[in-house]
Amino acid sequence: ERWRRAEAEVERLASACRLLAEHLALLEEEAQDYRERADRLEKEREAEDREGTISSRVLATAETELDDVVKQTKLAEQDWSQLQEKSTSVSRHFKHAMELSEKEHT
Repeated sequence: ERWRRAEAEVERLASACRLLAEHLALLEEEAQDYRERADRLEKEREAEDREGTISSRVLATAETELDDVVKQTKLAEQDWSQLQEKSTSVSRHFKHAMELSEKEHT
């Protein structure tokens, strides 16, 4: 019973890690899109400066959105790290339990 629970926990954590990795990849793509958008907006702003107009609201919005995505990415990375630590811990416990079981049966 203990083995089944440990195996189920390992599988649950592995699944959560996979989902979090996919989420992190999406957030990183989104962050890259916002960086590119911010770069484009910066170039547009420079052109508007030469013409005497500035689109600061659009740039500020893009920067705010980029900051939000960066924060979400950092949180997802922290979650990923915590899940990896948990998975490693459960794996160690599972291996230890397997060793104990083998010793009991020999």
